[in-house]
Amino acid sequence: MRQIFSFLMVALLCVCTACADDFTTTDVSSLPAKAQQYLKHFDSPVAYIEVDNEGVFGKTYEVRLKDGSEIDFDKKGEWKNVDTNLKLVPAAFVPKSIADYVKKNYPEAFVSKIDRESRGYDVELSNHMDLKFDANGNFLRFDD
Repeated sequence: MRQIFSFLMVALLCVCTACADDFTTTDVSSLPAKAQQYLKHFDSPVAYIEVDNEGVFGKTYEVRLKDGSEIDFDKKGEWKNVDTNLKLVPAAFVPKSIADYVKKNYPEAFVSKIDRESRGYDVELSNHMDLKFDANGNFLRFDD
């Protein structure tokens, strides 16, 4: 019982220490260089940036723009997801094969949200359709 209590105390200390480095800022220079470059594709300025310390996994960044768009970046500055609140996601975030598929099959719609996942992409269109694509941008199925 004493070992369990000691283990839990150490675990709690680690969690508290990791969370202590989390902060919110408007300083774009707090982002990795690659993330800063991605932000240049948006017309709206940054409202705030939440920097989360994920411990041994590094930092993650959630950027909220003044127009309500949200972009999440990993520790290297690679984007993980982009949500524009039903505005057009800039072309720099949408693989060409996905953009071509949407243009051909849904010419009246555009990509308004895209999530990059380990096995592919989850895309939401302006007409509220959800599509799944593999890592190469090939259409797989409609998502529920």
